[in-house]
Amino acid sequence: AAAAAAAATANTAAASSASTAPLVLSNGSSRLSLPGSDTDVLCSVRAELVVPSAERPGEGVVEMNVDLLPSASSRGGGGDNRRRRTEEMEIAAALTNLLLPHVVDRSALCVIPGKYVWRLAVDVLVLTCDGNVVDVCALAIRAAVRSTVLPLVTPVAKAGVDSGGGGVGSGGSAVGTTTGRVSDDFIVDGDIAKASIPPGAEHCPVLVTVFVLDKERGGSVFIVDARSDEELCSATRISVSIDPGGNICGIYKHGSAPSLRDEGNYSGSLQVGRLVDVTELAASASKSLLEMVDGVSDIENSNVASDDLLRGHFELR
Repeated sequence: AAAAAAAATANTAAASSASTAPLVLSNGSSRLSLPGSDTDVLCSVRAELVVPSAERPGEGVVEMNVDLLPSASSRGGGGDNRRRRTEEMEIAAALTNLLLPHVVDRSALCVIPGKYVWRLAVDVLVLTCDGNVVDVCALAIRAAVRSTVLPLVTPVAKAGVDSGGGGVGSGGSAVGTTTGRVSDDFIVDGDIAKASIPPGAEHCPVLVTVFVLDKERGGSVFIVDARSDEELCSATRISVSIDPGGNICGIYKHGSAPSLRDEGNYSGSLQVGRLVDVTELAASASKSLLEMVDGVSDIENSNVASDDLLRGHFELR
């Protein structure tokens, strides 16, 4: 692990910037760019009340869509639609497995069980790409969800039903007791002061992708926050999802070559023993990242030194 940390490099010498200025018709939004590179991602979150599925009547819905501009689908610009769609699916697959299950508390998005729940539609638009796009998309989603506000929703009680004067915010059930069935009607409070962020958004994890470069004489080098040219030199890459408490939420091995170009091989294998080094490095990098983004410092200390990892700062405009 120590050798892996010594060999790790990062490309965040320049300051990174994140903006959460609201987009029109969005409940939450963000834009994240890396001034040290050309990676620039825009994210929007829209909320609406929908009827839940029969399989999960007491849980809200979180859906995601990833789009790349044609100029962002290859380093030189251009790129055909097939390559762009392939890359979009690759990014969406990693985020769906590592981020979406932990982005909010879905059970708290329930307004009336079996009748109404909140549906969060997360739209990600990659404006430009110069590497590390999965991690940047995850940070953009995290910032957008944490800036999302859901209005207070109060079910309308039927005649003879004691609603207790309760209301339903971003999720949960009405305060008070009922002596009959809850009405299918509800009132949406337009007072922004009574709105709240989706429950569980404060525990949303971050993603750290570790790129593995094989040496000619044996051994390997680990790189985080890789640029496009460094990505093309890697044998494989592994993304790790880590929450603010230092818990690993998921590990995802990218299994196909990047669609930016045909060079590179992301389908290389990795020994199980090296996976421990990868996760320790990712945990150390996530600690530095969370401290920069949120000022979070409650992650347990790792054996891997992180002094040289992800140096820089995030400025909220």
